[in-house]
Amino acid sequence: MGTERYQYDPFGNLLTNPVSPTLQSTIWRYAGGQFDSGTGLTKFGVRYDDPSVGRWTQRDPVGGSLFDPRSSNRYVYAKSDPVNVVDPGGKFNLTPGCILAIIAGIGGIIGALQSAGAEIQGVNGLGLFLGIFSPPLGLIVIIIGNLIALVYASAVIAGIYSGVAAACGLPGIP
Repeated sequence: MGTERYQYDPFGNLLTNPVSPTLQSTIWRYAGGQFDSGTGLTKFGVRYDDPSVGRWTQRDPVGGSLFDPRSSNRYVYAKSDPVNVVDPGGKFNLTPGCILAIIAGIGGIIGALQSAGAEIQGVNGLGLFLGIFSPPLGLIVIIIGNLIALVYASAVIAGIYSGVAAACGLPGIP
C-alpha cells in the first residue's frame, strides 16, 4: 500500500498523470470531492463540479448574498476564486472570514444566552419578592421580564446570523 500524490490546477483539473493504476481506482479527489470517472465530474455534497469549466452543473441551492456580488452567479465554483475559497459541501463557500465569523457567532450566541439567562433569574427573583406583597404584580413582572429577555436574545442571535450570512455568502433574514 502506497501513497499517491495528486496535482491539480486551482479549479480541480488533474495536472499530472497517475504513476500507478491505484490512483485511478480511488474516488476521493480534489478538495475531498468524490470523483466520477464516467462523467469526469466531482461531487461535493449536494452538487457536481465540472473542473474543465470551473462551474457547478447545478445551481446553488442556498443562493447568493447581496453583500457579496461574486456569489450572485449560482453556478460558479468557489466564487471563481478557488485559491482562497473552498466549497466542500456544494452549498456555501468557506473563506477565512467565514470561518472566523462562525467561531465569533458561536461565542456571541453563548454570551447572549448566558446574559438572557441571568436576566431571567434576576427578574424571576424580583417577581417572587413582589409576589409576596401582590401576587398579580409579581406574576406580571415575571412574564414581562422573561419576554423582554427572550426578545433580547432573539435579536442578538438574528444579528449574529446576519453577520455570519454576510461573511459566508448565505441569504440574510428577510
